Amino acid sequence: MPPQLSDGLNYSAKIVRGSLDSLPQAVREFVESSAKLCRPDQVHICDGSEEENRQLLSHMEEEGVIKRLKKYDNCWLALTDPRDVARIESKTVIITREQRDTVPIPKNGLSQLGRWMSEEDFEKAFNIRFPGCMKGRTMYVIPFSMGPLGSPLSKIGIELTDSPYVVTSMRIMTRMGTSVLEALGDGEFVKCLHSVGCPLPLKNSGHHQPQGPEEVLRGCVSQRLWEDQPGHDEPYSPGMESRVCG
Repeated sequence: MPPQLSDGLNYSAKIVRGSLDSLPQAVREFVESSAKLCRPDQVHICDGSEEENRQLLSHMEEEGVIKRLKKYDNCWLALTDPRDVARIESKTVIITREQRDTVPIPKNGLSQLGRWMSEEDFEKAFNIRFPGCMKGRTMYVIPFSMGPLGSPLSKIGIELTDSPYVVTSMRIMTRMGTSVLEALGDGEFVKCLHSVGCPLPLKNSGHHQPQGPEEVLRGCVSQRLWEDQPGHDEPYSPGMESRVCG
C-alpha cells in the first residue's frame, strides 16, 4: 500500500511519487497543511527527471489536454481559454495591511501602478476558492529555483499545484526538482499555491483550464504566492504577481 498523508480524521492522500521524509521540515509542513486544505486524492513530489516529464506529457496527451505537433521534436500545443490573458491587472493583487504600503493612493479612481487588497478581503477570497479545490486530483510538489542553484541572487520556491501542465512548464522555465531541495536544506523559500480551481468529476472543457477566467485571482502576500486558475502558467518569485485559486 502506498504511503499516505493523513489528518488523522477522515482525510488521507496517497503519496504516489517521492517521500515526505525526503522534504525539509518546513517544506513538509507546507505540503501537509496545504493538502489538508485542498484535499487532493494523491500527492506527487516532483524530481525534475526526464522520465517524470515524459510521463506527464504522455498523460496529458492521453487526456486531450495537449496535442503533439509532429513537425518538430518535443513540440506540444496546449489550448487556453480564449477569454484569458496573462497578468490582467484587475485579477492581480498585492496584499498588505495598509494600501499605501503597496501602491500610491490616487485622488480619483484606481491606481495605475498596481492593485491592492486588504488582508481581510483576501482571506475571504482565499476561503471561497481553496478549501477542497483539489478533490479528485493530484497535488504536485514542485521545488524550483529562479536562477542558478547556489547564486546569491537566486530565489528558491515550493509550488503546489494540481495542474501537470504547470509542472512541465516550470521544468522549462526554472531549475526544478530534487537538486533544488538539496540546495535549499533548511533555508527560506517562497510558498506558492496554485489550482485550476475545479474539483473532479469534471466534464471535458477542451483546454487545460477547466474553469473560466472570471474567478481568476493572483495574489502576493509577502513571501507567499497564491493563484486560482491558470491561464499562462509562469514561475512565481518575490516581486512577481502570482495566480491564486484554490
